[in-house]
Amino acid sequence: MGGVNTLPRVIWASARNPSPYRDAVYSCCLLGDVVYAVGLDESSGLGAQRYRIESRSASDGGILNTWRDDKVHHFASLFDCISLKDKVYAVGATERFWSILVFDRELGLIQRKDFEKPRFIPYSVDTDGKLLYIAGVEIGENTTSIHVEAVSPDDLSQVGVYTSNPRGRGAGAYTILYDSETKRLFVGGYDNIDGFRSFRVEMLSTELSLVAVIRPGIRGAVTSLSRGLRDTIYISGKAGIARVSIDGTVLSTNIHATGTKILYSTQPPVEGRVVVVTDNNLYVLDEGLTQLDTMRLARGTEVLAATIGKMVADTRAVYIAMTQMLTDVDWGWSILAVDPRPRRFRFFGR
Repeated sequence: MGGVNTLPRVIWASARNPSPYRDAVYSCCLLGDVVYAVGLDESSGLGAQRYRIESRSASDGGILNTWRDDKVHHFASLFDCISLKDKVYAVGATERFWSILVFDRELGLIQRKDFEKPRFIPYSVDTDGKLLYIAGVEIGENTTSIHVEAVSPDDLSQVGVYTSNPRGRGAGAYTILYDSETKRLFVGGYDNIDGFRSFRVEMLSTELSLVAVIRPGIRGAVTSLSRGLRDTIYISGKAGIARVSIDGTVLSTNIHATGTKILYSTQPPVEGRVVVVTDNNLYVLDEGLTQLDTMRLARGTEVLAATIGKMVADTRAVYIAMTQMLTDVDWGWSILAVDPRPRRFRFFGR
């Protein structure tokens, strides 16, 4: 009996273990033919964390450059990055301050600014080409809030600020998306209005005023957003995936193919599909969120943890940052380039 199988494929996978301890990677960004990945390492010892960013060749995953902070903290990580013109901007936080770092293509540190106030964990950054928009969780004495900063990319000065804590019950943001068609910002995270954590997306103007709130009715937190066609947004988190219109109407959901990273594009190699990454696995869905393919990214007994942070794509591949968990205290970096298009081949058997 013969047949035809279709699967996405891994183009390359690059694993790094900077220390014998907990090294974690969160997000990827692109500048030309270079992939940048951000996270932390503990090369100074267990619990001694520091900012880390690496660059890799988009063609084969080869390491090009690495930058590591010269100071360590009990808690420290870069969480996201974005390219603007010929620079790479990375955001992160320690237990004492949060930071914006600016690098050239070769990861030479051009500029850095640390902010002691507000107490803020910047999980995501995007740009409209003029300003940086940074979203995350502001930590108060007894509550948390969605917090968004608008920052000048030239001198890293604050241009605007927005906070949201619906009914004073706690909220936070893990992802931000600038949409060039509507010229709106979409900020994804959670609220506690109903007594439990629920998906929440706030649509803001570029002046950081609230335009609309989208609540798809899914428990948990939004960790990733992607623009769809016809004024739609794809929303993902560990509890499910939703496709909604920008007025808040839920068009479709999928609570089986859950994921912390989501990406839709009409361009190759995504080609009108939705790519979703969760721990160990990648799903490919159609525009209506019906599952088309699934692929295991982890090999053997390894665990690849997909947390917050975005994945990015060019015309060759989708680039994904995942933390490789070898033991409870030995973690490494894993960056993968995946072609999500079906690869057709025949198999034969009885």
